[in-house]
Order: sequence, then C-alpha cells, then structure tokens
Amino acid sequence: MIRLHPALAFFALLPLSGRAVCTDQIWKPGWSSTYDGTIGPYRVRFEIAQTGGQITGYYFYVSQLKDIRLKGAVADGKQIFLQELDAEGRPEAEIRGAFAEKDPRAQLSGDLTCDIITGVWRKGDGSADLPVFLRMIASLPDPHGRRYEVAGASDDETINRAAETFRKAVMNGDNQTVVSMIRYPITVYISHQKTTIEDRRDMLANYDVVFSPGYRNAIADSIPRDMFARYDGIMLGDHGEVWFDERGRVTALNNILSK
Repeated sequence: MIRLHPALAFFALLPLSGRAVCTDQIWKPGWSSTYDGTIGPYRVRFEIAQTGGQITGYYFYVSQLKDIRLKGAVADGKQIFLQELDAEGRPEAEIRGAFAEKDPRAQLSGDLTCDIITGVWRKGDGSADLPVFLRMIASLPDPHGRRYEVAGASDDETINRAAETFRKAVMNGDNQTVVSMIRYPITVYISHQKTTIEDRRDMLANYDVVFSPGYRNAIADSIPRDMFARYDGIMLGDHGEVWFDERGRVTALNNILSK
C-alpha cells in the first residue's frame, strides 16, 4: 500500500538542484491549476489546488473523461508527490515529480516556475511505471464545480456532457446530432468568406464544407471537460474551435482555424 509519510521522506529520492521553484506567490493557495499532458502514451488533464504545500484535486484520461481523485504535497516548491485514490479514498497509484526549470520539449522558453511537471506514475503494486509530462495551461480561483459560472452556466456537468456529445457526434459523422446542437443563425467560413447559416437545413446542405477533415480532426483532438470559460461562452479546443453558451448550445464554429 502507498503511504504518504508525514515527513515527506519520498522527496529525498529526487535531487533538488537544477529544479524550478514553484512558490505560493506564483501558484496561489486555493487556486485551481489546469495541467495538460501525458501519462505514458495516454493524454490526461489535471485540476489541482495547493494550500500550505498540500495538494487536492483530480485528473482524468481524455479517452475516459472520468475524474480520479488526488491528494499530495509539494516540498521546497520544487518537488511534487500525488496519490491517486479509489472511491473509498484508498491510494491506488502515485506520481513523483518535480517542477522543470527548462521545458524538455522546447515549447516554452526561459526559466520556468510552476509551468511544467515531469516525473513518474507508479501503480500501487509496483507492476507498472510510466513517464509523466504535464504543462500548466490555466490557473483560476478554485471553481468547486462552478467553472462555467462566469458564462452564466449553473451546472458544469451539463456543459461537459454537451461538449462531449458534440465532439463524439463530429467524430462519428453524426451530422443530425451536430446540427441539432447549434444555435442559429451562426456564422461560419465557406471558401474563406464569412457566411451566415440560417437553420439546420442550411447547415446540412453545407455540412461537409463547414466540417472539413481538418476541422473535424481539431475537434476530435479537443478535451470536452474542464474547459476555458469567460463571460461570453465556454471554449472547446485549444484555439477556440467551438464555443458553447450557458445551456450547452453551440454559438460559434471557428472552422477557418483548420483546413
């Protein structure tokens, strides 16, 4: 069984030299930080908050979209330890990592602080070790299930389900479901020109042009959970490929972003 030692002795396994320092001034206590990355070959998204060096939160595999609860700690602002908990709160796996001073993938320049976590995920019985790479993509006051409140949504799960349904429908070629989830009229790009689509029939007639292979791939690559939100909507995709309103209806299709 994995145990979190009160003296945090596990951090002795990782050298402190050459590591970034992630301080409370940068990773604000009580704020939720979103990290995207991989555990082995699997895409993941983490939502973690820290107060006084103690970590709480969860993560999910993009292929499953099911939250896995986490608890852990940060030592000296340099190293991080997380336990993966089952439904009864028992540890099933652990992540031992550190905040990188430089981006090993050379996507970020300069000296880093809380930006990147690298380490190892280990199954509780020791039967599997997988490399971990996480990159912070957002930080906001801990939403506690009200991530999309800024956009007027009263329930995060309603929006998550809508985004997941839309994404799956696009991936599966279910154009009837796709067009039914759009709020009309809506502006799209056809032959690089802004065009207004008035209703479902109009969208179906232009479906293959609007939802080009590149655009469908971009939507398939998106993460329909714990998405970015602001006052005017909720964003699916790293570049705002799709926007939803507070009821989970599609209000914008930025198909010009992909060919």
